[in-house]
Formats: sequence, C-alpha cells, structure tokens
Amino acid sequence: MIVTSQVHHCPNCHSPNIVKNGHTCYGAQRCLCHDCGKTRVLFRRRHRDPEKQAMIDRALHERLSLRGICRIFRVSLERLLRRIAALVAQLPSLPETLVSARPEDVLELDELYSFVGKKKNKRWL
Repeated sequence: MIVTSQVHHCPNCHSPNIVKNGHTCYGAQRCLCHDCGKTRVLFRRRHRDPEKQAMIDRALHERLSLRGICRIFRVSLERLLRRIAALVAQLPSLPETLVSARPEDVLELDELYSFVGKKKNKRWL
C-alpha cells in the first residue's frame, strides 16, 4: 500500500498552519489559517456547464429574483452578477438600438393631478 501526503498552504499568507473549517453552502471545503485568521476555500470548482448557463440565462430573462436564481442553481450571487455584467457588455450601444424619429410620429403627454394631506398642498406629477 502506498500512502502519500500533501501539505496545503494558505492562499493568503502561504502558511502550512491550516485546518478544515466546515463547508460553504455550495459544498466546497473551507479552511482556516491559524496564522492570518482568514477562512478560504482551497480548491475552487472551475467547471462551467453550458447547459446550466443557458438555464440561468433563461431564468434571468424570466425576471426571477437574483437570490432565487442563486438558490435554484446553487451559484453564488457574485458569480451571477458577473454573468449579468458579461451579458450587458455584449449588448449593442443605445444609439445603435434607437429608431430615428419620423415626421408622422405623434407624441402623447398625459398629466396626473393629486394632493397630499390638504388641498393647499397640491403635488403635480
């Protein structure tokens, strides 16, 4: 029988004085460094499933809450926000998407009247 051991180091201070400290809500092993006091995940999962990404994109288009998407697909909020920022960066600029005005276009303006508390405290919207 061959037994091998591997010494892990703190990602922050590179000290070997670390111990296991539970798991994140996504299942990754957390470690606590006794020297710097930081709690870190040593090995992050870098697996990106394209099918899962497509489902997350569809959920974003359905306007589900961000926290709800994080719970359903078991992704962190930071990762979801980075995904949204990447999708926004791919959008065309505003001047490219605007339709130019034509002479036959009609604009309509509505007015809403209300008051707060007393009639002398009128508020125009």
